[in-house]
Amino acid sequence: MTMVQDASALIAMIKGEKGSAKVAAGIAGARVSSVNYAEVVTHFIHAGMPEREVDAMLDPLPFTVVSADKARAQIAGRTHAITAEAGLSLALASATDWRHGRATKTGRKSRMPLTSRS
Repeated sequence: MTMVQDASALIAMIKGEKGSAKVAAGIAGARVSSVNYAEVVTHFIHAGMPEREVDAMLDPLPFTVVSADKARAQIAGRTHAITAEAGLSLALASATDWRHGRATKTGRKSRMPLTSRS
């Protein structure tokens, strides 16, 4: 089963914060929206980390960055009620494979299965 990771979950994992072990356990083969990936990069750049160090830290992580295209944006917008109840962001929803995906976010219901309403 593919996991979808939120920016806050990735940042928590990298910083070793609460919930990081759950995120680390599901990182291999996970999916991350390009919007969430940008959030993670922005977080560390804003904290003063040099670009090369940010890239060196993130590049080895075993997840796939998923483009935030129009179709995914439409799905995310249409399913906002489902994702908002679980405390998930629109960017997270945009990376979800609605056929068999799951999403995680630290501090919330982790590993919540998400299903399509087609």
